Amino acid sequence: MNVTHLSPVTGVTFIAVSNDKSKYDCLTLSFLLPRTRDNTARCSLLAAVINRGTNRYPTMRALAAVQEDLYSASVSASSGAVGECITFTFSLCFINKKYTIGGEDLLDRGMDLLSDMVLNPLLRGNGFDDSYVATEKVNLITDIRSRLDNKDSYAVRRCIELMCEGELFANPVDGLEQDVAGLTGEDIYKHYVNIIENCPAVAVYTGADDHGKAAATFSKYLPLAARGTDIPRTEIITSVGGLRRYTDVMDINQSKLAIGFRTGVLPSSDEAYAFGVFNELFGASPTSRLFSEVREKQSLCYYCTPIPQTSKGISVVAAGIAAADKERAEQAIIDQLDDIKRGNITDTELSAAVRSLRSIHIGITDSIRALNRWYRTGFVIGREDDPCRAADRIARVTAEETVAAARRVLEDTVYFLKGERI
Repeated sequence: MNVTHLSPVTGVTFIAVSNDKSKYDCLTLSFLLPRTRDNTARCSLLAAVINRGTNRYPTMRALAAVQEDLYSASVSASSGAVGECITFTFSLCFINKKYTIGGEDLLDRGMDLLSDMVLNPLLRGNGFDDSYVATEKVNLITDIRSRLDNKDSYAVRRCIELMCEGELFANPVDGLEQDVAGLTGEDIYKHYVNIIENCPAVAVYTGADDHGKAAATFSKYLPLAARGTDIPRTEIITSVGGLRRYTDVMDINQSKLAIGFRTGVLPSSDEAYAFGVFNELFGASPTSRLFSEVREKQSLCYYCTPIPQTSKGISVVAAGIAAADKERAEQAIIDQLDDIKRGNITDTELSAAVRSLRSIHIGITDSIRALNRWYRTGFVIGREDDPCRAADRIARVTAEETVAAARRVLEDTVYFLKGERI
């Protein structure tokens, strides 16, 4: 896989990745800032408002029309996170010239549209359009309130908030309702200017054949000024104090158990490969311990799966259970972890876990968006390999490495959402 790293100006990195498996090219430009409470709320609202239109295309209808004219290209802003780093991202995807009428190259026209969204947002007075801001505040607050509707994800989120209390990772990526409610168009415009002018940035272009042309076109349409180079880093905690337990009671039929673990693994380290294999063997695949033993053999849960947050070095095992089975289910999950820690892994289990994880990594190269996300995330966490090299390393993970990864996994927090008629 041909990959080029360039730095057009200080604090801005441009990564071009050749890939001919897709009809589309994809460019993302991500500005990186700490995952503070203020930043999460402001960035979430900003992304929604920016997607309403630009100064040249001031409505969603006008913006959709120009995208349709570009063979249904897509351009958008979004706010996400990698560990304790917010990624405020602009995305552009368009069809490769091999598939356009007459071989038309859409790179310049697409970059012109992206530039309009980044550098020429729709403003009214000293800030963003207040009517757009008011509408998107209502939409965002509605989404924030809806966190409670999905009890499965709510239990996982609540476990993480309790386990990571006092850490930036505890801040919800979409912000808190009370913080969003007080924002104005002028507030978020000031925040936006600071992001565009001062935050370190990474641009990833996937699908490009001519890396030099892609980089030159990026610099032409997005002439960003030099800025700081310090990428917000994530605190990885490798030890735990006493086991903490929390219980909430709700009027629900199925109770939710979430067990939070510290994995002790740096996401950019060689040990991350072995942890990935352990995660597959433990609970991520249909042949895993949690599925075959806890769910199928012992019938202690409706579902049971680990949800790793590798960029933070934590993992949450989530299970849907009957309230009366809480203690038995928790013990069964810990028993399977302890059994792996003792080295009780069969060759068949290890081979199945390795095959599953290798397949996932190789599959990344089949999706232009997934490949783009791989390099964006890798830049933030300091991972330098490509998906194929990662797959090769996974193939060499041994049983001893897998057991060593399991032994680093420490139980930290147990959250129980108890279903009870109240």
